[in-house]
Amino acid sequence: MNKVLLVSFDAVSSGDFDRLAALPNFRRFVQEAYVARNVPSIFLTNTYPIHTSVVTGVTPEFHGVISNTRFKPEADYQEWVYRSRSIRAKPLWRAAKQAGLTTAAVLWPVTGGASEINWNVPEIMIKPGRAWLLRQVAVGLLRGSFWTQIKAIARHGRMLSGTDQPRLDNFATAVMLDIIEEHQPDLSLIHLTAFDTLCHKYGRDFDKLTPALESLDRNLGALVSAMPKDALIIVFSDHGQLDVYKTINPNFVLRELGFVTLRENEAATGSYKYFIENCGGSAFVHSFAKPGTPEEISVIKSALEKSEGFGRFLTPAEMRMCGRGRLPLGFAAAPGFSYDTSRKGERANHGYPIDYDAYKVFYAVRQGGAPLKPAGEPSLLNLAGIIGRELGLTSYKG
Repeated sequence: MNKVLLVSFDAVSSGDFDRLAALPNFRRFVQEAYVARNVPSIFLTNTYPIHTSVVTGVTPEFHGVISNTRFKPEADYQEWVYRSRSIRAKPLWRAAKQAGLTTAAVLWPVTGGASEINWNVPEIMIKPGRAWLLRQVAVGLLRGSFWTQIKAIARHGRMLSGTDQPRLDNFATAVMLDIIEEHQPDLSLIHLTAFDTLCHKYGRDFDKLTPALESLDRNLGALVSAMPKDALIIVFSDHGQLDVYKTINPNFVLRELGFVTLRENEAATGSYKYFIENCGGSAFVHSFAKPGTPEEISVIKSALEKSEGFGRFLTPAEMRMCGRGRLPLGFAAAPGFSYDTSRKGERANHGYPIDYDAYKVFYAVRQGGAPLKPAGEPSLLNLAGIIGRELGLTSYKG
């Protein structure tokens, strides 16, 4: 049995592949790997649902992580879904533990409290405010591997400046390199987010995104060099990003219809019949009426269709895939628009349907310096299967 390393390049679309392939470490890796480009992502195309699909082999409809954050209409802050107990299907690390194997995860989504992971530095985002960094560290220590994180902070904490990128990725890579050198885990997972962070901030301005691409290349080179020569190494991207010129909060449409009242921060007051869950490129109408009437849904649908930034309504298949098949309505923003609170100032975003242009992803699979092609049509859902087979896991998904 060979060691396995799974590396996530957050938000690097298939269209960004050639820029990465011009850099030395990534170029060397893909020359020896099986590469699948223009792969459809998994809807809802946000980080946490997709990463959970990659490690379970099933869509959000089945694993239950349907968004990055928990939907709470009256909350002024949407809590991130970081606890591993949110995953209904069996992730690779749980199957590995049951098979007597060891695992490591650094900043991998939805791993908070995952006791099955031997060396776990979970990705946890908490509400901003006073002493944010101290509270962030404290929650991480409680929800991950305590001594692994203490050593990481002691050895490499000077690399950090809050969550600034690419410093955070450099820190994550240094921590994973320590774990690989000291413990040789059977399965290692690392989530690198520099490109996603800078893309949100600057849009797809590649002069400003170059530091992120260079850091991804540099960190990949270090990780590949640390692995045994016969290791299975997979690099994948989860979603693309599209430039955003205006952010829209469609709950103002519901307010005009008299279905909700909004506070100054755009959260709902205690009285509402409907509320819209904003997920970047898509949004979803939740009904709190008992029952909501078809006539009201028709009125909402007509108003949304005429609203600024509207792209199209989501199909029943898309609603089921993203775990929202029971909701009355879902819709997508037109390119150039994003759904969030109107105060959000991002220059690019994701969450759009997987058929949008310039929005596909890639993966590259190498074993022992040679390409290894996953079975079936190219899909991110294939990756759990190839890892499971390599590790001898017969139940790598729920």
